Amino acid sequence: MERNFKAKDIRRIIGISKIRYEYLGLKRIGIKPGIEEVRGTGRMHGWNFKNLLQFGYADNANKLGLSPRSVVNLLSWLDELDRKHDIYNTRIPESLSVHYVNLDGFKYFLITGKGLQKGENTKAIYPGSFERLKKALEDKDKNDPVVKLIESKAIYKDEGLASADGYVTINISAIKKRILERL
Repeated sequence: MERNFKAKDIRRIIGISKIRYEYLGLKRIGIKPGIEEVRGTGRMHGWNFKNLLQFGYADNANKLGLSPRSVVNLLSWLDELDRKHDIYNTRIPESLSVHYVNLDGFKYFLITGKGLQKGENTKAIYPGSFERLKKALEDKDKNDPVVKLIESKAIYKDEGLASADGYVTINISAIKKRILERL
């Protein structure tokens, strides 16, 4: 049986106010309740563990300066990553960070750390909802300026972050660990 969290549980565990909770979950970011909405008088949402982590990641990313649209893209991208690597389960990866990278005007997500597959160190692009970048990577069109940019800046190599114009790092392992400690 999946654990059901209420709004007050989310606010207490993440450490956010009611206004911040509404901003992240109901208004701007739009985290969808993982458990079907309870019917009856008033509105009551049922949140699952994945939602709890989404609140933690969204709150941290927004505080680090990511716009609401970028936070929505981050959550969408993490959902895609979860389908491949099950990152929302309760085990804590040893070290897993998400970087929101700006490289010559293109923005994308990069993940680094251990814990995705049997302790292997993973450095790769997961473009998520950035459709042009995703299409360029799939098509491998050598004339596409996005592909040329990626190849020229060595994004897939260790110096990928060093070659970026700027990036914001979100340590998802630390956020998950802090949330589990508060449960």
